[in-house]
Amino acid sequence: MGPSPPSTAQSRRMHGSAKPWRAQPSEGSGSWRWPVALFAIGLLSRWATRAQLVQAWDAGNFVLALDGFDLEHHVPHMPGVFWCLITLGRLLRPWTGGDGVAALELVNALAAAAALPCGWWLGRAFGGLRVGAWLAGLLFSAPLLWYYASQPLSYGVELGWVVAIGACAWQVAAGDSRLVLPLAALLATAGGIRPNTPLFLLPLVVVACWRGWRRGVAAWRFGAGIALGLGLLAAWGGAFLAEVGGFERFWPLFQAWKGDHSGQSREGGLGGNFWLLLRSVGLTAPAALALALVGPPLHRRQRTAESDASASAGT
Repeated sequence: MGPSPPSTAQSRRMHGSAKPWRAQPSEGSGSWRWPVALFAIGLLSRWATRAQLVQAWDAGNFVLALDGFDLEHHVPHMPGVFWCLITLGRLLRPWTGGDGVAALELVNALAAAAALPCGWWLGRAFGGLRVGAWLAGLLFSAPLLWYYASQPLSYGVELGWVVAIGACAWQVAAGDSRLVLPLAALLATAGGIRPNTPLFLLPLVVVACWRGWRRGVAAWRFGAGIALGLGLLAAWGGAFLAEVGGFERFWPLFQAWKGDHSGQSREGGLGGNFWLLLRSVGLTAPAALALALVGPPLHRRQRTAESDASASAGT
């Protein structure tokens, strides 16, 4: 008797269609139910516990900005480029009977609720169902995330954008070309939610696209993504400048604000800023370590897949 032919899974590994570094969660006919249930639970819980009164100065200025930008009076607060957030609030305001506070709270509740299924999917793809369940549970139950998802601020919306960007970036890095355009759209509009988001996540997106290109995503798709991102950035950026009175009015206000808020970075010098960065990373490192210890190591799955492929090739 000759050696038995390799299985279908082994053949896929031999020909490179399987991605051994990426977890392959099982899919069932009811796989959509968990994401929908998580979104519904997140939305209902955040909306039911929304603030009845404005809790922060910045929140009040966001609500006032629904009627028009006035950066000289910090409506909204500087740097003021929250145009996408304010636009979403304006779109949902009729659904809340004209209540601006409730409109922005609804925007936060919707975005934060969307973070739950995105986080569940990302964790499941990263380390299996156990990691997905833990990540969704943490996103749901973390007191700080819950609090800000029930306020008329920008942090709950930023949470939804960040988790969605992470989920899309992971899939693009795995070679899925379908999410290149959604990833570009999310990153381009993130600056209109909170301006720091695209600055911090751009390196992640670049690395994910590079890995995706190495795994077979066509270069023209990335070109289309760049074009879409720049187009969206120009669209909302132009609308923002038009609303605040043009670039010539915005720039002096921005420069004055930057001068008032960059003292710590100037006085600390290179060493002080590096120490601040280390302390900031140190606050999140324990959570990252806990997440890494929940599921089986990725490199172990990779070695197992490579061993299976070598064994099938030898037979």
